[in-house]
Amino acid sequence: MNGSKAGSVYSTGEPLLVDDVLEDDSAYGRGDADWRSLMVAPLVSGQQTFGAIMVGHQVPALYGVRELRIVEIAATHIANAIYRMIEEDREQSQYRAAVEALAAAVDARDPYTHTHSRRVSDLAGRLAASLEMPDRVVEQVRLAGLLHDIGKIGIPDRVLTKPGRLDAEERLIMMSHAEMGARIVDSSPTLGHLTRMIRHHHEWFDGRGYPDGLRGDEIPIEAMILGISDALETMTSNRIYRAALSVEQARQELISGRGSQFHPDTVDAMLELIDNDPVVRQMVTEESGAPQDTSMLSPLRISDVVDLRVLTRIASEIGTLTEIDTFLDHVHKIVREELDLADVAIWLYDEDGRQFRLAAGEIELPVPNQLEASASVIHGSHVTSNTAVILSRGQSSGIADRTAIFPMYVEDSLVGLIELVLRQPGQVDGRDVDLLQAIAAPVASTVRVAQLHDAAKRAATIDGLTGVLNHRAFYDELDSHMKHLGEDEAVSLLIVDVIGLKAINDNYGHLTGDAVLKTIANALVSRLRTVTSSPGSEASSRRFASSLDAPIDRIISRLEEPVPCEVEDGTILERPPCALRLGQSVSGDTRVAELVARADSLLYRRIRPTSR
Repeated sequence: MNGSKAGSVYSTGEPLLVDDVLEDDSAYGRGDADWRSLMVAPLVSGQQTFGAIMVGHQVPALYGVRELRIVEIAATHIANAIYRMIEEDREQSQYRAAVEALAAAVDARDPYTHTHSRRVSDLAGRLAASLEMPDRVVEQVRLAGLLHDIGKIGIPDRVLTKPGRLDAEERLIMMSHAEMGARIVDSSPTLGHLTRMIRHHHEWFDGRGYPDGLRGDEIPIEAMILGISDALETMTSNRIYRAALSVEQARQELISGRGSQFHPDTVDAMLELIDNDPVVRQMVTEESGAPQDTSMLSPLRISDVVDLRVLTRIASEIGTLTEIDTFLDHVHKIVREELDLADVAIWLYDEDGRQFRLAAGEIELPVPNQLEASASVIHGSHVTSNTAVILSRGQSSGIADRTAIFPMYVEDSLVGLIELVLRQPGQVDGRDVDLLQAIAAPVASTVRVAQLHDAAKRAATIDGLTGVLNHRAFYDELDSHMKHLGEDEAVSLLIVDVIGLKAINDNYGHLTGDAVLKTIANALVSRLRTVTSSPGSEASSRRFASSLDAPIDRIISRLEEPVPCEVEDGTILERPPCALRLGQSVSGDTRVAELVARADSLLYRRIRPTSR
């Protein structure tokens, strides 16, 4: 880092070109150098520097600025790839940690089974790998192993921890956990691909299993892997109703179930693992199921179930709503109902205005313009300090010690912020950090999809030149207003004619005519703001659905005032051919087409054809 060319480039972020290393007094280790020409560029992605790339050759003065620029471009691509891989690893770690936490929440209800899901996951992963399944599938099997009993969250304690055998009713309740678990994971877009494995891990190869009575190849092989791993772990662990079986007894049970309960291939592969894999051998011989002192276990908190409920409820909202603010209102409501916080504020980032707007929240808060690393103390978080991005407002805000802010990114693009408003200053519950980290990514992705949906919807309704509603959208909007009029309400329709537009096109060109139309459209929107009682009514969309605070004659007079238009450099037209004339009609028991025709007719009477 100190003294080398790479260290200098890493520290400064500036690329470097050296014509001859041997003649450069500042070159580190130049006496042993094989290279004479040297190019060094930093590996930078966003605000993070990962290292440097060095290119060299034995020939001196071989490289120039052009070659250095190529190396800089390559370095940018490499750094972005590194960043994406690091982020993917971090997200995968957080994802895995969240899944493990959910599995632990189930297992911890019974001190006899507190590591059951983790051990099933390990067994199933090793079995899938031994069957030469792709790495991606092996990882999915491991995750499904962690969550295969997630449906037991809904099983009553009297059934789940009963010391004796279950009666018929209790057995039916217990059997429902496979179907219930499948519904839970299916509601999550990140876990949905595990649904069939979890639903069918209690199916039997001969069709006598549950919940669907599938048989043979109808059962996903991954589910069969989970089933035999679950059975082996259960047999070799102590339970409240019986002691663990020996390894030899468990082997005989697997052999007896070959072709009936278990897929023959999974039995053969599992017996091979028991005999030859020392890790598997140890897993099925150690007394993993012995009762533990519950004080030594991570305590099961109601918050574990709360986290699952929050994630499940938010997951159920994703994909069902395309209106951004409605979706975020639902997210806000869910988090506020479940967590002990003063409030949760969700801010969306406006890239054009480079500022945040409040999309959901109850407490009035200033816009978070100055953000810095949070100084809040975090207790009990699964997210390590070097991966958690937690911000707070600047100390001058007066509420910096009461908020923790989580940025929402889609790739490298900032979508918005989720801000926790604490009841007491200074301390953030680690559970809230973990939960908000898990929520931020899917919420950000949903917001971005909704933003793209809104942009596409606007593009379909807005005229690209003037920014006002296009022909089809205008008629749809007018028709909608007229259908929802009250008994004492009416729509006043004004048709605007630009006098002399043809002359402008003929004398100055059609591009100038387009610019004039844009100027006039903006002027009309600005003038409408001054005569409506709701000045901010969706001005960006050029829609105004509000009551008028001036007589219609005064509005017409205001709108007909000339609009100064620039037609050439320094040439401004303030009078015709840049004049406006309006035709008016008021709705009664008329249809849209009749309303437009009447306004157009009145406009025609006001202006002679020669003037038009």
